[in-house]
Amino acid sequence: MLLFCLLNNVLYKNDYDEEGNYKYETKVNFDKRIDKLDKKNKNYDLSKESDLYAYVSNNSEIEIAQIQKKYSNNDWRYLKANDYLYDYIYDINYYKHIEKNSFLLENSITKYKFRLEKFQSNDWKYFIKLEKDEISKNINDYDKLIDSTSSADEKDKLIREKRILSNQLIIINYRIKENIPYNNTYLNTALTGYYNNLNDLAHYKNLDNEMNYNQKLEYNKLISNLNTNRYIIEKKVNIHKQNTLNYQLRTIVDDYELFIIIAILMTVSILVGEEFSRGTIKLLLIKPYSRIKILLAKYITCFLMMLLTIVFLILLQLVIGGILFGFDSINLGMIIYDFNIEKIRSINIFVYMIIRILAKVPMLIIIINLSFLLGIVLNNIIGPFSIGMIIYTFSEVINNIIITYNLSFMKYFITLNWNFKDYLFGGISTFKYLDIKKSILIFIIYDIILLGIMFISFKRKNIKNI
Repeated sequence: MLLFCLLNNVLYKNDYDEEGNYKYETKVNFDKRIDKLDKKNKNYDLSKESDLYAYVSNNSEIEIAQIQKKYSNNDWRYLKANDYLYDYIYDINYYKHIEKNSFLLENSITKYKFRLEKFQSNDWKYFIKLEKDEISKNINDYDKLIDSTSSADEKDKLIREKRILSNQLIIINYRIKENIPYNNTYLNTALTGYYNNLNDLAHYKNLDNEMNYNQKLEYNKLISNLNTNRYIIEKKVNIHKQNTLNYQLRTIVDDYELFIIIAILMTVSILVGEEFSRGTIKLLLIKPYSRIKILLAKYITCFLMMLLTIVFLILLQLVIGGILFGFDSINLGMIIYDFNIEKIRSINIFVYMIIRILAKVPMLIIIINLSFLLGIVLNNIIGPFSIGMIIYTFSEVINNIIITYNLSFMKYFITLNWNFKDYLFGGISTFKYLDIKKSILIFIIYDIILLGIMFISFKRKNIKNI
């Protein structure tokens, strides 16, 4: 656990930059692209019209590539050179090689130089305002078309297209207001996500109660993402930054869940399986204690081991993560969308961790009970450990098969009901036949049955031949 935690944190420290972006994202090899286009140009017969047009297009792409390679991946000019400059460069090449019109060529060169100066001087707001003017004009044109259209189907189509433009205008206004250029910063990522969320949600606008369960799941996810992205933009907080102590703590339950399971299964194997396989259980049972007390002591010990493992992992992450990333991010807390109150909440990171751990406890309890029972029945170490690991490992695969093929009769299967993560903060189950009340009831029934069989088996266990 120590080595894994250390390695995990060191990798996050080394592989992500201050912005939280992956450092080794491959940049386009513009020199290779330019060479490839140059070779194509040399093979063209410029007396042919098709080759001439291809030559002009390739020359324009070469000039764009030469501009892009001057800037880093995170610079808006690297990302938007093609959008803002290509048409002007193409016009120059077109009037130079195809139409050969000197007046239009000079005019195009003048326009291009002015735009290139704005581009090179990092005046991104100039281009944003051009986009805004163009979108506003297009929206006005759509309004006129909608008013003049009598066909209901055509009108609906135009309204949908106008809505996309309106969403673009919302994003443009956000860029100007919040000072967010096109780049690889977390703010631009959130703004792009927000735009996609707006467009995706438009699909559900008129469905309301007609949504099927899968659509409702997707709708809830979109609502959560939309509000989270808006929070990031307005509050200017990088809540998805992975190389922070905050992020490592909030994902600790999922990242280190396997270690907790292994610790539990090893403890059960030693406390029960090893006692029976070596025969030392006989010496224990001649003590002046009832079998129920002996089993209960082992059972409580296993829960204490589970708790100590979790506490150890948290302390380990606090120390290693704090040294590598600093402790400042803890104050940020955990930002989540709460469906119960339908708004964003900020939760203390340690409170959030406890909530996530409690959501996993039912699964851990079932695995403990099942492993105890197997240890009592099989009289060895390997059985409880290996079978417990198999059930844990393949539980997600089983769940996915049940959900994918909509096997409603499997709704009582324990692996679908032992993880309450989906229900946190007003969420709903990924399986439409379940809700939190049903899952709690099913878990309790399984728990009682396993506990009953376990204690009865241990109490009636014949140890003469062990």
